[in-house]
Amino acid sequence: MGHTTRYQVCTGDKRVKQQKLGWPPNGTLAYHDKGAWQPLGKSADGRYVLALQSNKSDTLTLTLGEQEGKPALRIGEQTVALTEGEWSPWCSLRTLNVSGSVRFYLGCYRPLDDKIEILQSQVTNPDVLCGQSEQARALLDQAGPFFSKWVVKASPQED
Repeated sequence: MGHTTRYQVCTGDKRVKQQKLGWPPNGTLAYHDKGAWQPLGKSADGRYVLALQSNKSDTLTLTLGEQEGKPALRIGEQTVALTEGEWSPWCSLRTLNVSGSVRFYLGCYRPLDDKIEILQSQVTNPDVLCGQSEQARALLDQAGPFFSKWVVKASPQED
């Protein structure tokens, strides 16, 4: 999922792109909206609220604030510092009674302009995915997360 304070900009009415993919050009799959943007709202105390939704309609609520002047995501009892342009470490969801971990990519953090965008990986259970394999764990740690769907559309004219 993608979480943004610019929800209307990311999901609002847009011109239909004329570009075509493939050869001969006949498909526009990459240019349609993916429906994966979620609004990043604000709580009464000024922190941003990020909702993770499961396929079973369960919702986990996380908050984004600042710690020592830097963006930090609160996940249950843990606080995870986020750096713009980088993936977070794997964040366990055990304190929220979910077996699995998730990573976040802070694409943009400009709270004074109300412009924040965070990509969220799928919740992954590394123990199940990797088992006892050290190579699988190293691959997941160094190259993960992996995705089964796109969050954004391929559009050269848009951010």
